[in-house]
Amino acid sequence: MREDGLADDLVQRIAECVETSADMRAYVLAMPLAVLTSPLAALRRLYEALDARVLTVLPGDAFYPQRISLWPQLRVPQSIPLARLRDDLTAALPLYPWVVQESIDMPLPFALRPHTKIKLRTCVTPAQLGRLENLHNLCALDLLLVHTSDRVSLVELFRHLPAVHCVSVLWRQKPTTAVVADALEAIATSASVQNLVWTMSLTAGKWDEACRELLAAFLSSSPLTSVSLRGLNAGPMAATTATAVVANASIARLELHDARVISTLFQLAPSVPSHWTSLRLHGVAADDLPRIASAVTASRIRHLSIALKPGNIIVDEDERHGSAILAMLSSLPCLQSLDLSSMLLPSVEVIAAVLPQLVQLGLSENDLHDDGVVVLARALPLCRRLRSLRLRRQGCSDAGAVALASTLSKAPSLRTLDVSGNCIGSKGGALLAAEIPQLLDVDLSNNQIGYEGALALSRMVPKTTHMENINLEGNPLYVDGVLAIVEGVARSPYRVGSVQLSRTLANPSHIQECLNRIGELPDPAWCIFLDT
Repeated sequence: MREDGLADDLVQRIAECVETSADMRAYVLAMPLAVLTSPLAALRRLYEALDARVLTVLPGDAFYPQRISLWPQLRVPQSIPLARLRDDLTAALPLYPWVVQESIDMPLPFALRPHTKIKLRTCVTPAQLGRLENLHNLCALDLLLVHTSDRVSLVELFRHLPAVHCVSVLWRQKPTTAVVADALEAIATSASVQNLVWTMSLTAGKWDEACRELLAAFLSSSPLTSVSLRGLNAGPMAATTATAVVANASIARLELHDARVISTLFQLAPSVPSHWTSLRLHGVAADDLPRIASAVTASRIRHLSIALKPGNIIVDEDERHGSAILAMLSSLPCLQSLDLSSMLLPSVEVIAAVLPQLVQLGLSENDLHDDGVVVLARALPLCRRLRSLRLRRQGCSDAGAVALASTLSKAPSLRTLDVSGNCIGSKGGALLAAEIPQLLDVDLSNNQIGYEGALALSRMVPKTTHMENINLEGNPLYVDGVLAIVEGVARSPYRVGSVQLSRTLANPSHIQECLNRIGELPDPAWCIFLDT
């Protein structure tokens, strides 16, 4: 215990519970330096370097034009010339559960500590994986496997990966039985792998019977807690996959992307197993919605996502199928997250009724129009837990935006708003602009916000330094509107995130004028403008 009464690690334990970069910055800068642990003191110096524009992403860096993130994830450029900044990054590593390395050929720009965990984003052959230094630090791995002449076995490599808990496998070519067997045996014999993402590209073709049997045995018996499967629609593979998934007794989080697999699974499982807590279904056939609704009714599902398969659906039938999903919602007492895409919802009042229990709601292409958005907006004052609201491509105009703007502040936990792909104009954009400083992430892209809306946004931008993202891409802002927003950004003392302004102009001379002004910002990455 320190003389000031603070335990040595108490300040750091509190810091590790901080959710946003803006809050972490405020925390480490407000604390007396004497009470900060070595990792927190290093993080404080990194924030000071970021504020002073000493730590920046330079054009030409592989990381450009992304913004640097110091919390809750660590994302920094490939090039960090100053040794003291590299040392501070190494010193701060105990604060993070893991760091991301994009590929074997893009090493991290700072030294790792002995117990730092790594997520490797891209690896194409077992031999390439074998070249990674600190294999014992690897906790997550994305394998983009291709045919290769090397004889390095994944089974042998995985024996040196004691910390790997998440594996993603993408097949770009038709796999041979030997390659599938090697990958599955490597994952199955690992004592640590719990999460699997298995994706077959369109060029992978059909599997032979031996491959199907290997995958079925693996999926049905491995102690996995999270499984995501894609590209297993071909031939008998769909039935094999569905049968194996239903037989597995440990899966808690399931994500499926193939209509045949989904259809077969819900024929085999008239009610979802009690150990399923998250269910994400993509490319669902409309005719399967009633069966899915029946199976999910009264379950313990916490996270539910259903996206219909694109195609020609008769409106009357689509509304009937949507009604089955809506009728199910009130029977899900544990539901926290709901996403429904590409289906008509005949009664948005049902969603408004369950909205107060949700942490996240995502609706996309449901033809809500202004009337539906107004109904949801009226429910926001009852939502104490809602953190994310996404209403994409709903045909919403200024009237819906006005309704949202009037109630956003009454949802105290809301941090993310996405109304992209609608018909919101300058009036709605201006009213939403007044409310966005309370948020962390706002997506207004692909609307009809013009010059007047851009002016309103420019006046609010200096108050949004804490925000991680403001997306205005694809709006007709005009050159004066873009320049006004850039000037607003220039008045920021610092920024956590970026303002996205791409595809807002068509005239090449106007584009160049804006690029020149963005280049004069203290940090050009404060604005993303990729029109050239």
